[in-house]
Amino acid sequence: KNSFSDVYMSTNAGQSWMPTGLANKVGFFGNADLRWQGERLLVDPFNSSLLYYGSRNEGLWRGIATQPRLSGKVDWAQVSGFPLGTASAGVQFVVCGDVACLRSPPRRPSCGLLFIGVIGSGVYR
Repeated sequence: KNSFSDVYMSTNAGQSWMPTGLANKVGFFGNADLRWQGERLLVDPFNSSLLYYGSRNEGLWRGIATQPRLSGKVDWAQVSGFPLGTASAGVQFVVCGDVACLRSPPRRPSCGLLFIGVIGSGVYR
């Protein structure tokens, strides 16, 4: 794990960026096989304080931004009971499948339906 790999967030429209701490929990492999495949990071379209990250080796993670305006702090926790997938490929995509997210503005506390693709295991919802 290198010190530059992480999920970063900005609280000032991109003028500065802070690491969220996910790199302390999962490995990032930017140049690994299948790097071109899928969308691994999802910001919940109904609640921007909720994040989902599909890792290559450590399964699905859910982050809650506890003080996004002050510190960019995100509490990350692994989603239990979820398959890890094939080694070095893992979770390939995480998308919101709730058609209500097409409405503007969204009217829910969080995405009601996620689709998660896991290499070697299939698509989960």
